[in-house]
Amino acid sequence: MIRNLIFSAVGVAVATYLLPSAEIVGDTTQAYLINLGVIVIVMAIVNTIIKPIITLITLPINIITLGLFSLFINGFMVWIADKVLSGFEVGGWWGAFLFGIILSLVHIILPDGDKYSRSNLLERK
Repeated sequence: MIRNLIFSAVGVAVATYLLPSAEIVGDTTQAYLINLGVIVIVMAIVNTIIKPIITLITLPINIITLGLFSLFINGFMVWIADKVLSGFEVGGWWGAFLFGIILSLVHIILPDGDKYSRSNLLERK
């Protein structure tokens, strides 16, 4: 759980760095890190409570599009976090969509300790 929050913080920092429309408000490094932590916690709450409901409602569309609609759901979750927080700006719907894609890519790139641990890889051979 803590690892996922840290990976999400890295993903949010990378996405705000790559997207010119995304911004985390913070005059000092401490204020930036506090806002980053608040953003990650709010996004975790949104993904825990709202995302399963939206995914269930849009299940037929997700099946028809072979799962590609989940990218729009991720963007919608980022957009909700943008609207809830005052220190976080993604620059509209398309900014939230791209932010969600970058965040998903970061979670794919960063290894999950259970799946990619050295002992687990050695057992697969």
